[in-house]
Amino acid sequence: MVLAGFGLPVAPYDLEATRILEKPSNNIDTVLALFSRDETAFVGYDVCDAPFYLFMTDCGRTLRQRVPHDPELSELKMLFERGDGAAWPPDPGRSFQPAVGLFPRRPGDTISAVAMDAGPTAGLIVLCAGWEVDGQPYGASSDGYLPVPLWLVRAAINEPDLARAFWHHSVRAPVSIQ
Repeated sequence: MVLAGFGLPVAPYDLEATRILEKPSNNIDTVLALFSRDETAFVGYDVCDAPFYLFMTDCGRTLRQRVPHDPELSELKMLFERGDGAAWPPDPGRSFQPAVGLFPRRPGDTISAVAMDAGPTAGLIVLCAGWEVDGQPYGASSDGYLPVPLWLVRAAINEPDLARAFWHHSVRAPVSIQ
C-alpha cells in the first residue's frame, strides 16, 4: 500500500513461480483488492516500466572494486558516471557492508539487468533494469517483474527524495541508501 500510495504500480508476486499474479496498479483501492486475495504474496513491480533502476549489493567494497573494471558491469558503471542518480557508496572499510540506491530512467535507455555473484570472498551485485518495446520486456529477468525489497519500502517512508523517485521523470537528485 505504501509504494502504491507513492505512485509505484505494484501487484502480488509469487516468489516460488517468479511471476506477477495480477496487473500492477497504483490505485489504492485496486491494490487493496489485489492483496486481500493473497495476504502472504510478495509485493512485485515492473522493472521495465519503473521510472528508476535499482542497484543492490551485500558488499559495497566489491561494488567499488568490480564495477569500474568488469565489462559485465559496464551499464552499471555508466549509470554511476551519468551523475544523476546514486552516488558511489563510500568505502565501508570492511567487506560485506550492504549498499543500495536508485538511478533515474532516461527516455530511450536500454539498460539490462545484472546479477553477479563474485563468490564467497566477495559480494553479490544486482542491477534491476530492463526496458519495453511494444509492451514486451527486454533485458530483464522474470518477464520484467521482481519482488520489491523491504528496504525500499522502509526508505520510501523515511526519505522523501526516494519516494519522489516512484513518479515518472521525478528523480533529479542523487538517491543512495546505505
